[in-house]
Amino acid sequence: MPKDRILARYPRNLAYLAKAVRLVDAAILYDSHDVALGTHKAVAACRGDLTQALIHPLPVWAQQVLHGV
Repeated sequence: MPKDRILARYPRNLAYLAKAVRLVDAAILYDSHDVALGTHKAVAACRGDLTQALIHPLPVWAQQVLHGV
């Protein structure tokens, strides 16, 4: 998929993720920006109305998701 199409969809997908995090029983948000290929870094855990940041500061995208974009 062309990079410009991926970037164009990014804001809409973040909005969907923000809604999904509030609908599920529990969610763990992972970031793969600064990690080696094939690894993941958990940045936040959500359960009901409770959210726990697992790293500080949270990546901007995670802040947007947790605050409803």
